[in-house]
Amino acid sequence: QRRGYRFAAKVVRGAYMVSERELAELEGYESPVHDCLEDTHACYHRAIDACLDAIADSQKTELMVASHNQQSVEHTLARLQSLGLNPDCGVYFGQLLGMSDHLTYLLGANRFKAY
Repeated sequence: QRRGYRFAAKVVRGAYMVSERELAELEGYESPVHDCLEDTHACYHRAIDACLDAIADSQKTELMVASHNQQSVEHTLARLQSLGLNPDCGVYFGQLLGMSDHLTYLLGANRFKAY
């Protein structure tokens, strides 16, 4: 804040559960993967919420929501609405072509920036 920097985060849902667990075991450290899908959802949504709260609080924050998970996209949209944030507030959506295109098209049609 002191130097006028912006905080920007790309919150990504990974899909490398098996290989991450194998690497952790091989290297002798605790697995970075949550034990169940519900914990993954909760952690991802907490990270999204923390960034959205900062944006709503007028902190210099931008967020890239990188997920093909419909529940997570819907969670983000619901939080944006509940906080009164518009599509130009500094929130972007990142998706791979061909993965959940229906979500990408819907986001774009509603003026959200989807890449």
